[in-house]
Amino acid sequence: MAVMADDPLTGFVRTVVGSGTPILVLSPHLDDAVLSCGALLGWAGRRAPVTVATLFTEAAPPPYALSARQYLKRTRAGDAEELFADRRAEDRHVLERLEVGRRHVGLVDGLFRRLPRPRPGTERLARLLPEPAHIYPTYRLHLSRGRDSAHDAETLHAVGETVESPGV
Repeated sequence: MAVMADDPLTGFVRTVVGSGTPILVLSPHLDDAVLSCGALLGWAGRRAPVTVATLFTEAAPPPYALSARQYLKRTRAGDAEELFADRRAEDRHVLERLEVGRRHVGLVDGLFRRLPRPRPGTERLARLLPEPAHIYPTYRLHLSRGRDSAHDAETLHAVGETVESPGV
């Protein structure tokens, strides 16, 4: 019976695990790493130190933009902060079962991320129409296109620090 060759990712992980080097897996959102490569994480986690660093693990209080309200409706959640707390707990539970370390970085998810300062003249309007106060006002026109906002430099900096921090 012929043995199948490893795909490039599995081959890389086998090499790293064999060297005893700690592995850092970046997960943009809660459950992305587990859904993408959970079996590989479990295998590697029993053989070497593995940490999943999940970047966007927080929501923000209302008022929510329409895209965020639609997301909450689809998930049957009334409160985004409670939803994310439940998702973090679920993530902790699954990663513990896989014998993998975890770090919830605590960045606010794009649907809920607000501008550091409201655009001039929009402060009062933002209570009724919250979109102008958000870095990514709509999902379809902003988030799904994969373009980073110039207002998101602080978030990108935090992602870089996560990758570079030795204590992960």
